[in-house]
Amino acid sequence: MVDPSGARVARLTTALAAQPAELPLLQALAAAHTQFLLTNLPEVASLVRLGRSSPALRRRWLTSLEVFEPEVIGWVCERTSCAPDLLYPRMIAGLALLVAQLAVERWDPDTSGEQLAQVIHEAYRTAATLAEAPRPPAHRPGCSTSASVHVV
Repeated sequence: MVDPSGARVARLTTALAAQPAELPLLQALAAAHTQFLLTNLPEVASLVRLGRSSPALRRRWLTSLEVFEPEVIGWVCERTSCAPDLLYPRMIAGLALLVAQLAVERWDPDTSGEQLAQVIHEAYRTAATLAEAPRPPAHRPGCSTSASVHVV
């Protein structure tokens, strides 16, 4: 139950693809994330309750969400023309995973889906100023096109 199925991945892919191209990236991601979770609200609420009752299952569920990362990376690359090995699409995908974790921590599953949507949108709005900042060209000093970064 805690491991996402191929059907869940397909639902996320559909929700991402349905977002209008003119919508800013993080607004589109927030809308897709919200749509994805709200269409499965009873299941999401059950998983949140289960995770809160068992820390081991919660960790497993949060780890299992990584299966969605390639879908988000691919979608970001389609929208931005970034290569998938660049940091930008990987950071946006990581943000989506962080938002999922925050939603699990902050949302009360005995409340409405509207409150879950508020948590999700608040998290993306908080990150928007950083993620929507212009990306520097890859040829500038300090801009790496490799997937790994070494900090000294």
